[in-house]
Amino acid sequence: MSYTIDPKIFGENVFRGRKQKGWSMDQLSAMTGNKISKAAIAKIEAGLVMPREKTIWLLMEAFGMRPDYFFRAATVRSNITGLVRSRAYLSEREQHMILEDANQFLEAYVQIEQMSLSRKDFVNPLSELQPVVGDMDAEDAADFVRHLWHLGEGALGSVCEIFEERHIKIHMADIEIDFEGMTALIGSDEPVFIINKTINSEHKRFTLLFELAGLILRFPDEMKTSEAEKLCARFAGAVLLPAKVLFALIGKKREQIYLSELIQIRNTFGISLGAAMHRLLELRIIGLPLYTRFKTYIQDNPNETGQGGCTIDEKPQRFERLVLQALSRRIITLGHAADLLQCKQTELDQEIKWSNTI
Repeated sequence: MSYTIDPKIFGENVFRGRKQKGWSMDQLSAMTGNKISKAAIAKIEAGLVMPREKTIWLLMEAFGMRPDYFFRAATVRSNITGLVRSRAYLSEREQHMILEDANQFLEAYVQIEQMSLSRKDFVNPLSELQPVVGDMDAEDAADFVRHLWHLGEGALGSVCEIFEERHIKIHMADIEIDFEGMTALIGSDEPVFIINKTINSEHKRFTLLFELAGLILRFPDEMKTSEAEKLCARFAGAVLLPAKVLFALIGKKREQIYLSELIQIRNTFGISLGAAMHRLLELRIIGLPLYTRFKTYIQDNPNETGQGGCTIDEKPQRFERLVLQALSRRIITLGHAADLLQCKQTELDQEIKWSNTI
């Protein structure tokens, strides 16, 4: 695969790579062993000079990126939109890091969609719904989405697969920032959910549905963000564990809940013990004292280790499928496929040799 050597494109990609890492120019210089000065980096990023081969290799090693990254023109730009769900406040620097990480993936994603003519628009299933103003509106919206998307009343399968089938792109960010998820847009209307790769499957499922709520629900203009977030969380819990199902499993009123019951719910529905208990509280199946005792019990084990777990690996797969389909149809070469998947060509070569034997 060949690339046009354009100093402006090269400089922009160095700038983007630095923002993704959250580095200053001084820090990037230090990462090259001070072999590239801050002044030289400034000129490179401004597109004023085209660095020599030695400099290119130093930058590649500093960023830990493949050489092709620096020569590709950016085809995608994402912007944070809607609600941001995070354990901690995200600074502008951290937002840049997350978005630049996502952009690398999305550029390749859009490229393979264009080549295989497979891009389709996401359609909001609740576009005609009135603004959500309270808990019951969120419950009704969750039931309506399950109905419109033919998800039934039982446990959901892979949430990633459900979303990808309905043309929502998902990027699992492998980045050292304490965040859960956020929504970005390609252009003005193509949604992308960016999810922290390190959180467990139950957490990913809830976060994906929380982001879906922020994307498809409308709220009154005067509603505070904190209130809208509560309704998004209510929606996410209701999609994972519908009230009707929970009443049938647990009953409409309980004075005590046993840990074994919660673990069975976690294993079956892919929802954390904490989220399941909160669901019981908001449906008034249990009272606040019991919920508070549970929070005290689980506080030293926030990841709920050793307390069951979801067997579904929440991992987006559409992008990889598109690349392999394009390779099998000879739309792209083996080398191009390896570039897109960010893997070694020998790994794909082994896959092809194996598939040719069946």
